[in-house]
Amino acid sequence: MIKIGVGVLLIFFFVNCSNTVLEPVNLTGFFNDNSSKIWVLNHPENEINTVKLPEKLALIFYNSGNVILQKISDLGSKQLTRGTFFVNSKQQLLEINFIKNKWKFKLKFLKENTVLLSPMKGSTIMKKILLKPFPEY
Repeated sequence: MIKIGVGVLLIFFFVNCSNTVLEPVNLTGFFNDNSSKIWVLNHPENEINTVKLPEKLALIFYNSGNVILQKISDLGSKQLTRGTFFVNSKQQLLEINFIKNKWKFKLKFLKENTVLLSPMKGSTIMKKILLKPFPEY
């Protein structure tokens, strides 16, 4: 009797769950923690806007969809580059739009807090970028 009850329960479970469609996880919150978050561009062979790395750059992603690009040594004090960003969670794409530049990347998550950005066709920057969160302290 118990075997029949468990069988019926399993059949009911599988029939009801077979039509479930899973939505992709919204990755926008990953980049800004639903407020703002500073990421460090970490790839020494890249050149971005004539600023050579290891003079590290920060990308600050805001919940509003805005983004700021600035040298870490100049955070909060000097000229910055403003833009907007959009994350396509389903296709795992990141677009960053500055006034004169449009960056398009495919997202590849390497670790919990490390993202490799691979450039896509139509991007004004055609080199891979590694993003790491700015250290907490």
